[in-house]
Order: sequence, then C-alpha cells, then structure tokens
Amino acid sequence: MRLTKKQRKVLEVVCRGIKNDDGHRIGWLDAQGICDEVDYKVTIHSMKFTLRFLADKAMVEKGDSVLRRERWVVPIKPTNEAYDYITSRANTREIENEGVVEMFL
Repeated sequence: MRLTKKQRKVLEVVCRGIKNDDGHRIGWLDAQGICDEVDYKVTIHSMKFTLRFLADKAMVEKGDSVLRRERWVVPIKPTNEAYDYITSRANTREIENEGVVEMFL
C-alpha cells in the first residue's frame, strides 16, 4: 500500500500514542491531539478526512469514548497492519541511510 508523506506521519503519531515521562504508552490520541502532534499545520477537518481514509484502509480504528479536557473524545487506535507498515518503513529507511540498497520481494 502506498501512503503520502503526511499520511505516514499521521500514522506514526497514531502508533506512538500518549506517553508518560518514562516513555510508556498510557493511552491513544484523539483527532485534535493528533493535529497538535504532527509536524505540519493541519485543520481538524483535514485530519478527520485523513483518519477516515486510514480507517477505510484498516490502518486505524476508533476506540471507546473517554473523558478528556472536560469533554468526551474518541481515541484513534492503530491496527496491527499499521504497526507492520510503520516498522517495515523504518527498516527500509535504515537500510537506505546506511548506503546499502536491497530489493525486497
């Protein structure tokens, strides 16, 4: 599957989730939280469009509603396919950075 750079960045942020000071994941981000974490400027409407696309591709799914910032929000959780995609992309980048180019079938 091919994703744009921004879609990959969103997927990386979703997979990272909310972490505490020790680096342990303690929860999942909602759409607004994802907007705040990505490294480019994006509107909430554009982010929701991207999340719907990723949900259609079975990369993310909605979690159960939780109370945050005095309102109910829906956390966005990555699927196993999302983790596989992100880790395979990370390994490809490491290989490219080492100057070794290999073909994978």
